[in-house]
Amino acid sequence: MGKEFKCSEASIRRIVNNDLNCYPYKLQEGHLLTDKIKASRLQRCKKLLRLAAAERHRNVLFSDEKVLTIERAHNHQNERKLLPKGSLRSKQERTVSKSHFPASVFVWGGICATRKIPLVFVEKGVKIDQKYYQDNILKVVVNPWTRAHFGENLWTFQQDWAPAHGAKATMQLYERLFPAN
Repeated sequence: MGKEFKCSEASIRRIVNNDLNCYPYKLQEGHLLTDKIKASRLQRCKKLLRLAAAERHRNVLFSDEKVLTIERAHNHQNERKLLPKGSLRSKQERTVSKSHFPASVFVWGGICATRKIPLVFVEKGVKIDQKYYQDNILKVVVNPWTRAHFGENLWTFQQDWAPAHGAKATMQLYERLFPAN
């Protein structure tokens, strides 16, 4: 803008801030919420409110999975290091090393209001497809734990819609293992 209006960058900043009362905000990414997605979220929220009103919110089992890495997180925008100007070591000290494939572990976990399921650690290189999810997580971990913890009480299984979770065969297994839920 300074070149376009033939004035300094500082003058443009001063005009924008002081005269126009504007601030240059960074653009942020966000979810595209279509009418269909909004209606689906509203329906799910109403269901959760009904569960809470019936005191069934304590019997909601939440699950999620995450790849955890040992590599240091780095915030390019806000992380700074004070060093003497011209220091020989400053380039080394200003560098955050990053490997192409850091050591990592895939973890699945579940939690409800009263307890948590023991974590499931998945071996490196294993693809979490519907068969693995059904055989090694639902049948081996979730089914025995929920039977022991919830017994005959009604409970709800809340999870994200990862492809392995929403597959038709997985949904059919839910119906067989957890018929009342």
